[in-house]
Amino acid sequence: MQTQVTVQDGDTIAIGGIINESSTISSGGIEVLSSGAALTGVIVVNGLDLVVSSGGSVQGVTVQSGGEITQAGGVIEGLTMETGASGGIADGASLQGLTVKSG
Repeated sequence: MQTQVTVQDGDTIAIGGIINESSTISSGGIEVLSSGAALTGVIVVNGLDLVVSSGGSVQGVTVQSGGEITQAGGVIEGLTMETGASGGIADGASLQGLTVKSG
């Protein structure tokens, strides 16, 4: 099954109950992973905030310059944040395999 969603600049999309591998999340919005959602091999580009809430998970995620990831109770494994990327971690969050590139 394949689904294509277009999110306009500044809009929010919430994803729950899916498993997806190898995604590029495009600029201009907020993507929220909630209970049951799992993404693998994700690239977060400039202008996007990926929020991983309780019950959601991402593995092998790269946040590029201008992209943002917010840990809000879900699980993030294998996170790479490139120069210029940003992120936040909420109380009680779990973070494994963090790599921060120089610059």
